[in-house]
Amino acid sequence: MLARENSRIGFRPDDLLPSPAHPELATPEGYLALLRTIPDGTGVAGFTNALQRHWKEHPPTQQLRELQMRPSAWIWAGPAVFLLHDTEEILTVSSWIRAHGAELPRVLQPLLGVTTRQFAVAVLFLFIGFLAAAIHGARRAREGRSSAVFLLVAGALIGNALTHLAQAALFRGYTPGIVTALFVVLPYGYLLGERLHASGLVRRRTWFAAVALGIVAQVPIALLALLAVR
Repeated sequence: MLARENSRIGFRPDDLLPSPAHPELATPEGYLALLRTIPDGTGVAGFTNALQRHWKEHPPTQQLRELQMRPSAWIWAGPAVFLLHDTEEILTVSSWIRAHGAELPRVLQPLLGVTTRQFAVAVLFLFIGFLAAAIHGARRAREGRSSAVFLLVAGALIGNALTHLAQAALFRGYTPGIVTALFVVLPYGYLLGERLHASGLVRRRTWFAAVALGIVAQVPIALLALLAVR
């Protein structure tokens, strides 16, 4: 019966459906009843619309609201993690550059004159951008959908943390941000990916792709922010 309804609606094997997350839909009978309200051939879009109608007609309990808010809580933690990580960088980057500036790649040499104050202003700009992405991500999560904007920004944060590990290995010692990258950002990135996956918002491979893209994107994002304050 379930396979027949899935075929009628037009689901594909690799479709990622938003989690029903409603007590009435936890049983096979309740789930089938929802599927029967979906027009033929509408696929994931039809499922999402039917789910939203069900939530409006059957308001969720407080327990369910808390369940739906869990991914949002992890999304909102992103800007705080970013700020903690970049605070470490603000406090240590100037002295580190004075000691190792000559060893930096040529592409980063123009940034040697950036002061601690300028660096802090650049971090503020990036924090505002992260906050805006988190607002969008949390709103989409409450609707049972993922936010490409938040995934890119969060992926850039995790990608930056991975870059710190490579920098520490390259310089064979401390680099600005390595402590929070290792003990705060990377654990957060793992737990965020698992929570988003468990909530049905993203596949693991989508999260891995966001981090891979973030490794590349974080370099021009950071450079643009620093050049903007010079």
